[in-house]
Amino acid sequence: MKDKIKKSKKIIELVNMILNLKERIIFEKGANKENIQIQIEKIDKEIDNLVYELYGITVEERKVIEEIN
Repeated sequence: MKDKIKKSKKIIELVNMILNLKERIIFEKGANKENIQIQIEKIDKEIDNLVYELYGITVEERKVIEEIN
């Protein structure tokens, strides 16, 4: 149970990071904008992995989910 709570809190933290980056990206241009987008994509992938772990999604199930998206 502690692990689920810890992962849930981490997901919330990462979502907040993405929200902050989304606010910043509006005012950026060029390489800075691209760097922020890369950060957002990395954080998004980290969230995906935490959700998979949280719900016990297998590697095979992940492949199916990622093919759909």
